[in-house]
Amino acid sequence: MLILVLVGLGIWWWVGRSSEAEAADGADSATDATTTLVERVNSGDLTSVYDSISPSEKQYASAMTSILMRYSWEAISTDEPIDNEDAQEDITEALGRYSEVVDFSLEIDQSEEVEIAHGMTAVTVTDGTLSLEITDEDEFAEITGDLISQMYSDEQIQQNFGVEDADQLTAMIKVGLQQEGLDSYSADFSEEGPLILVMVEEEKGWYVSPVSSFIAYLNRDYFTDSDYRESFIQRNGEFTMATPEPSSSPEEATERFVDSLSDGSITDSLGYLPLAEQRLLGLAIYLSEIPEIQEVSFGELVALSNLTTTSIEVSDHSALTIINSLFLSLNPAVSGTSMQIQIENEQLTVGTCEPVDISLLYDEDHPALAFALVEDGSGWNVSLVGTSFNFVGAVSSNAENVYKYQLLLDEVAECTGF
Repeated sequence: MLILVLVGLGIWWWVGRSSEAEAADGADSATDATTTLVERVNSGDLTSVYDSISPSEKQYASAMTSILMRYSWEAISTDEPIDNEDAQEDITEALGRYSEVVDFSLEIDQSEEVEIAHGMTAVTVTDGTLSLEITDEDEFAEITGDLISQMYSDEQIQQNFGVEDADQLTAMIKVGLQQEGLDSYSADFSEEGPLILVMVEEEKGWYVSPVSSFIAYLNRDYFTDSDYRESFIQRNGEFTMATPEPSSSPEEATERFVDSLSDGSITDSLGYLPLAEQRLLGLAIYLSEIPEIQEVSFGELVALSNLTTTSIEVSDHSALTIINSLFLSLNPAVSGTSMQIQIENEQLTVGTCEPVDISLLYDEDHPALAFALVEDGSGWNVSLVGTSFNFVGAVSSNAENVYKYQLLLDEVAECTGF
């Protein structure tokens, strides 16, 4: 829905440009966190609603934004970390302006708390309402146009939004808001269609976890039907999250993650991801009703060794760890035959094939063969989402690169038969 996308755009940019902001204090319990969230939503103050969100997930969003911006902002180079100064003041002002033209209402008349794991509790609302309305469409469009013009140059606005400048973008938003149904939203919650808010405990208290709340909808019966939940737990066990000792650097985090792939289960490997991804992937696997996959070990399928890396700082809380060398041995169950893959000196050797030049993957401005790392308050961790974003961004950075990557894939496929 356009309105939620545009409001979210403002919050997302604030998240991405204010990584140095100190986390707000959380609530004393999941119950208090829910009460506080309702009060803040009904106050209409977007900045206070933002304070209710998990600090680790906000920091994660900051890091993801920094990685994405490498391929959308021409001014950003691999040699200079992103500068976050002064951005929070600008976005706080914008969010304050939004608060004047958007009315929110959240009412919870009946809810139940369901403990998922230690420090993670779902609040299932089976009787309540949520509504949102833009009271001044013109002003809302003006605020959004101003905000985007701070984010992008006119050239970038043309590329990303298909209009000439911020003024035309503002006009486009106004037209969009005037279409039926785009200026308001409302929902009634019931047992058949509940609102599920997952609260998580972090260093400064309890907060709402947007990631976990989204994933909870994979298995709503778990949160609304106590008999089903009990039988589910008896059959599949309880949800757990691994908590290894924090890694102090991107290099250490990468090495420990790769080691976990060789020696541990999926649950163990998830422990080396940022908290947001642990919650997303771990809870998704658990609620999928095939939690036995948590005990599968990648080491039984792929053996990894001889890893060496070089790190690039992207921002204060994100980095890329470029893979200089790596040796993989694939189990026949994966490839159909025993196969070894070696990366060394910008050369890729697959099985008995001749080495292939992969220097393209080490482009100075667009390094594709790299893990993305995030520091989210739990130490440095490998981000699978960020790694994918970086790879796609590097490969699609320009048309010539796409063509070269296709030639590279064709050369590898010709020998291996993949």
